[in-house]
Amino acid sequence: VVHNQVNILQMLPESPSVVRRDITGARKTSGNGVDEVTKPLAFDLKKENPRIGVCIAGRLGPGINNVIQGLYDYLQTVGGTVICIAMGIIGLTDGHAFMLTDELLRPYCNAGGCDLLGQSSPESLCVSEQSMAKCAETARKFELQGLVVWGGRKTHIWTAQLAEFFAYQQVPTCVIAVPASVESNL
Repeated sequence: VVHNQVNILQMLPESPSVVRRDITGARKTSGNGVDEVTKPLAFDLKKENPRIGVCIAGRLGPGINNVIQGLYDYLQTVGGTVICIAMGIIGLTDGHAFMLTDELLRPYCNAGGCDLLGQSSPESLCVSEQSMAKCAETARKFELQGLVVWGGRKTHIWTAQLAEFFAYQQVPTCVIAVPASVESNL
């Protein structure tokens, strides 16, 4: 069975402190814990005209341009748009982004490096509520349904915290982590 939606809550074990929801966001179990999740943590791959952001939040790793190309090619088939977040975390917090086009992407097809988007180092990751709120503001500004974050271990600790912040603040953007490293060991 092929599903068009991914729901991370379906992977959590049942417990009184975990409220599980079905794909529509309806409460699935009756726990006696605090219900903090008010929207489904699902990404609908068939949503009309999806807008997906891409951010390189770590050091270089092989394949980044291929990931961007694959995402762009898929979104073209469903009328979607790739929004490139320029300069990694700095661009995400400061709201610097541009729409990806064939003309912009073509020179980078199957090439190494990340000259198209730019990058930030893991040291620029900030977990303060203020920086997370700025990221949420950027996601709302560009009306992103998804945010693909490319990076390594440190980056994805931050990415998980960002996803939790977005869920808690009801930001309608799903955060997707793409593991990568310069050693190609993730």
